[in-house]
Amino acid sequence: MKKKPAFVLGVTPNMAFAAGTLLLGLQRHLLIPEYDVLIIHQNLSGSDAEILSGFYNCRLLTYDPLFLDKSALPPNYPLYFLYRFEMFRLLEQYKTLVWLDCDIAVQGDLSRLLEFGPMAMATQDTVALQPGVKYTLGRNFLNPVPGYNMDADFANSGVLVLQDTLPAPLELYSWCMHTFAEQRANLRHTDQGVLNLLALTFPDIFQNFSANVYNCYPLNSSSIEAKIVHCFGAKKFWNDGLLNIAFPEWRRDYALWKSLGGSAYAGPVADPDFTRRGTYQILLSLVEKLNVCLDNKEQA
Repeated sequence: MKKKPAFVLGVTPNMAFAAGTLLLGLQRHLLIPEYDVLIIHQNLSGSDAEILSGFYNCRLLTYDPLFLDKSALPPNYPLYFLYRFEMFRLLEQYKTLVWLDCDIAVQGDLSRLLEFGPMAMATQDTVALQPGVKYTLGRNFLNPVPGYNMDADFANSGVLVLQDTLPAPLELYSWCMHTFAEQRANLRHTDQGVLNLLALTFPDIFQNFSANVYNCYPLNSSSIEAKIVHCFGAKKFWNDGLLNIAFPEWRRDYALWKSLGGSAYAGPVADPDFTRRGTYQILLSLVEKLNVCLDNKEQA
């Protein structure tokens, strides 16, 4: 039986709206004929779980880790930091797996992304974060990790590709879980730090792809044409007035998610009065023109 590719998301109940919005964009743009969507979770339920499970070939998988001593973790430790490692276990069933963080907007076809690997991530896009500051692997950790070059490139794990040509994926899964246990108190970015160490430990399996295309920061000028825009950091499409209006596809899909009965974002919004300003009216006219272009492109 021919194995399919799959897209993998890790979802907590308060982020179901973001996952649903992302999947609506993915479905609209993806040109491959057959794929699965895997949602790893612990306690999704109710209407959100029902709506998500109704997406094309979507499976909800309850998180059940191996090699994890929960008694060694602090009380209420957020296990969703470890969801990404489950991809190594799932490779037995799939040809290609692509992890997508929920704070992503899909703006184009991702078929080409399926060709990278056997393990692939993008070097951190630093535009508009701290101009002139190089993000290095060491920023994933509170203190240097002995034996590793902390000045190596920082790979962002918000978009991660694994191929079934990856050698010994279950051994790599075990390596990640044990490295997490060893470095837990030293990790600033939990799973991302471990995956960066994995890429350095086994350089022959790692490939880098363009952040400007497949993991682009919203304030990077390339984001208007990027296939994936990723809001790593505090500002998201849903909690920042400017970002919300600047990415009409995300906003349109979010409205569609809510119209399906999905839950809405319930937190605070930065700059909520942005829509009352003159700048907004200029942007709105540009967005309306862009929406017309998008509709014409879809009908072509």
